[in-house]
Amino acid sequence: MLGQEPDKFGAIVIGTGFGGAACAAILANKGIKTLLIDKNKFFGGKAFTQNIHGHKIDFFSHLLCMGGSGEIGAVLKEINAFDRIKFLQTRVGSLFIYDERPVEIKTKMDFGTLLRLADWMQIKNNEEMEAVMKAFQYLMEMKEHDFDQIYNLTVEEWLNLQFPNIPLAFKDFLTLWCGMMFVNPSKFSSAGEYARYFTRILNTKDAGYCSGGIGYIPELMAKTVEENGSVVKMGEEVDKILIENDRAVGVQTKDGNIYMADAIISNVGIQPTVLKLVGAEYFSKEYITYVKNLIPSFSGVRIRYFLNKKIINKKYGSILIYGANHDIRFDWNTIDQTTFEEFMKPINLPVFISIPSNYDPSLSPPNEQAILATAIAPPNPNRKQWDILFDKIEDSMFKTFPEISQHIEHTDRATPKTIGEVSGRIIVSDILPGIGGEAVGLAQIPEQVGYNKPNPRSPIPGLFFVGCDANVYPGGGGVGLEQATNSGRNTARLVMSYLFGKKVRNL
Repeated sequence: MLGQEPDKFGAIVIGTGFGGAACAAILANKGIKTLLIDKNKFFGGKAFTQNIHGHKIDFFSHLLCMGGSGEIGAVLKEINAFDRIKFLQTRVGSLFIYDERPVEIKTKMDFGTLLRLADWMQIKNNEEMEAVMKAFQYLMEMKEHDFDQIYNLTVEEWLNLQFPNIPLAFKDFLTLWCGMMFVNPSKFSSAGEYARYFTRILNTKDAGYCSGGIGYIPELMAKTVEENGSVVKMGEEVDKILIENDRAVGVQTKDGNIYMADAIISNVGIQPTVLKLVGAEYFSKEYITYVKNLIPSFSGVRIRYFLNKKIINKKYGSILIYGANHDIRFDWNTIDQTTFEEFMKPINLPVFISIPSNYDPSLSPPNEQAILATAIAPPNPNRKQWDILFDKIEDSMFKTFPEISQHIEHTDRATPKTIGEVSGRIIVSDILPGIGGEAVGLAQIPEQVGYNKPNPRSPIPGLFFVGCDANVYPGGGGVGLEQATNSGRNTARLVMSYLFGKKVRNL
């Protein structure tokens, strides 16, 4: 664009993940000329849906833990798009398999469900049963101030302090939820964040999926950006965020295009944004040290099975296969390859299985099925060897559903490197070894949640962060896509306030 006046916007949002798409949709809806730009040609960042082998299938396993009743639904209502999508549930609920013992659990967690869980966990002792009942009642009756008091404890610490007498099987059930919610083990995750959103999910009773695949939500948000007169550019990668007179003023793409704006909002992650897209020279040494010390969430590995026959006929919303000794209790990045293999060998690696066509049959051809099987992994995108994790997934799958192996037409696999390439966070891995392939963003550990959550406002005026890395508190937080959308909503408010203040200052 040499010799031409760069395009000028009120705001530029980098990335169409749930946080970025929500933020851009709200800004455009409020009349702010917005550019939503993404290096990918698909919407949703890590949560995208693709057409492959005749199926419409998500990149990784996803479940909408609040359905349309949470932050995602609230944003869609705010941008007048709620009626353009269907939030779906299955009547069957989910299937949990603990040490090869199955039990069906509906979204509604009531006394009858709890009794069925206790029987499934083989809790026969009266004292143990009483401990489970008291623990469940305590969880469901917790108030907001109760959550705030335990934010600085880990889930493991809190469970040991609060419920010292609950049987191991029930503790395993609670810690499994922690891994599912945060892609982070109970040893590291914040107890306050866990208890707040675990109970909220159970009380809402609306977990499920959506029509069109998980990626249709950010795609719909992006459509409203254009419908409100703003601009969406896909397949155009931002190379740098431009800083002039100590303010963020625009972006430059790898193709050399320059777009100017009063506010820049990055959905790429704090570490990649600060260290790569902007550059350490624009920040204080103290802030750079703070950013480098932020801890990522764990990541995942995934196998997708494309079958020429429906093998799992019952329409489970999700399937969880796990066992005792399932919780990861060591730091991935402090061990070498040999030790990694040794540590992982005895672990009953939990496998999370989703079948999107169980919710929306139009996502797969008639009489066929596409299944996603996912397990937790370190966030290191440069690790080469993942065989032990993939082997554990396949062992669980074929032991539980042996007929699958006879009807596979295609399979594909994804690793933290694949995640990092899709999200764009991999660009920071040369500066921060072992980081870049994280599944969620920053880990929801005590030091990084609640009042300790990184601020969406960067030290540079006009530069903001959005997504699971940054949020405001009180009012900020959540699980996965809900957390990202909540950040999009809150960051949009901050950006509007900043733009209004900038306009007033210029009068």
